[in-house]
Amino acid sequence: MGEGYRLKSLRVRESASISQVTTPPTAKTPQPVTTEEMSQHAIPLSGQFTLVVADLMAGTGTVDAFIKLADSVAIGKGVQQTNDVNDCTEDLLTALGWGIRQYGLDIIQGYAFFRGLARLNNALCSRLPPVKHLERVYRGTDGKIYDENNIPRPFSLTNPIDSEESSIQQIADQLLLQHGEGPLGLTTLNIGFSETFSTPCITILSEEEIRIDPPVCLLPVAIVYGKFTSLSGHSSIIQKATRLLDGGAVGLGRKLRHDDLRKLAAPQRANITGPPILPGSSISTTKNDDSAGSAGIFIRPKLFNETYPHGQPFLLTAAHVVKQLDSTPYKAYDQPLLASVEDAILANIISPGKLHIVKMLSNLQTVGLFDATTLAPWVLAAEKPCGHVVAGRLGVDKFSWREDVALIHVHSESCGKNGDWHDLPEFLHLFGEMGGNAATFVGKIMGAVDGINSWNELCYKNGSASGWSVGKFHSHKVEIFLKGTTFPVEEHGKELHSENVVRAQMEMVQAAKDTGVFAEAGDSGSPILFPTLDGRNFVFCGIVIGAFDPRVGERAVFAVPQSRIFDQIHALTGVEWELDI
Repeated sequence: MGEGYRLKSLRVRESASISQVTTPPTAKTPQPVTTEEMSQHAIPLSGQFTLVVADLMAGTGTVDAFIKLADSVAIGKGVQQTNDVNDCTEDLLTALGWGIRQYGLDIIQGYAFFRGLARLNNALCSRLPPVKHLERVYRGTDGKIYDENNIPRPFSLTNPIDSEESSIQQIADQLLLQHGEGPLGLTTLNIGFSETFSTPCITILSEEEIRIDPPVCLLPVAIVYGKFTSLSGHSSIIQKATRLLDGGAVGLGRKLRHDDLRKLAAPQRANITGPPILPGSSISTTKNDDSAGSAGIFIRPKLFNETYPHGQPFLLTAAHVVKQLDSTPYKAYDQPLLASVEDAILANIISPGKLHIVKMLSNLQTVGLFDATTLAPWVLAAEKPCGHVVAGRLGVDKFSWREDVALIHVHSESCGKNGDWHDLPEFLHLFGEMGGNAATFVGKIMGAVDGINSWNELCYKNGSASGWSVGKFHSHKVEIFLKGTTFPVEEHGKELHSENVVRAQMEMVQAAKDTGVFAEAGDSGSPILFPTLDGRNFVFCGIVIGAFDPRVGERAVFAVPQSRIFDQIHALTGVEWELDI
């Protein structure tokens, strides 16, 4: 996740251009008006722009004419040209859609066009905001430096797209035929320069550079390159070890390990005072030396049963938080794996999680407080179980939704309850900034609702790594995984058996504008919550399970909706569950 961000896509070959499919040329092709002719006839900039865009859409114009018009405009930031007040909003959005259909997000091929469009937007009168100056650059695959101001990037959708599912499924099926198994995700996102200056696209998330010919569909197709992240806090620097801080390393390896530990971000919820486990607490198993995740929500059986007593506390989290994942997952994937590879191993739970404990030990060492009195509570926390995993699974349920859920029995002396929160003042401050009434907020959990049913409503996450954050649900997504892991399918030099590649649906969340990221590594398993209609309490809507980081643009966080979680736990345990409220 520390890599520089870059957004790039491959140009769709002209034979597959959507505009060519949907807009056949007329019998008599009109001749485009040149820039010189428009200038001679004193046509205003808005009129010139409209004509050039119309020529592009009709297939009679050239990109060179578009770029030449843009180059004739003085570089400005939202400064309109002379007294030209004709509204060019629709033409600007049409040009953006044309550019994405023609180039995808291939910056090497499409950079001049998108740079010209950004410049024209800032010069013309429209209802769109000027393209912001980001003061960031990235190096393309051709070795050249490109200004990120002129590169379209992904934004969350603000409204559902009609009939999107058939288009996504059609593209997903064709991709599997064209590309075989690959680290692909499909969703709908707005692509453009800002939340309003953007257009809905079928968006392919990938860690590889792939080339596709998309089938005919209503929306443009764009490929966003980035990195998939589990958000469980797994870190390659933390090795299995007999000693918490040194991890068994010696010499130069020990120095490098300590250097890497100092670079890790300090978790928000690695506390050792009060009830160790509340929603959003840091947790891990005693066996996982290299990970930490977040506690979710407390639930209880609906009816009395002998296996899961009604009065005892049980906690939800993500399965991969408590499942030891193989760091070399491809070694046996050329043969069909047993279904048991998807089951979470029953294990003891500690809080804080092991990785967060080791990070705090590193901090104490850095500030010179590495003494027995200071260290004792952290060492005890690493050794004292607070509960144990009773069920969990990392796979796909019968309705094709991602199954990444675990159930933990928490020891009564270590257990908090729903409605008790870490750092509630931090939430109230954020809630107030988002327009809520912090003075009347209570904070109980009153029920549950799926996030995708509440488009445009702000949701909040409470995680062990990054604390409280705010965002919006915006789409369903299809992802391809290796069986029993959170790993996407990658190039690995070994043939994969088809039974070991699974596809699953998830919900996606993006952070609210100008509020930072929605979730960080260590936030897997954390609850996502909506305020109730009266703005006084919460409803539970899902848990965080992963993320995708585009190389340009904001992180998209993956979640499983609460309705699927309860159905999945029912299937795992044979018992119906409800919120403990």
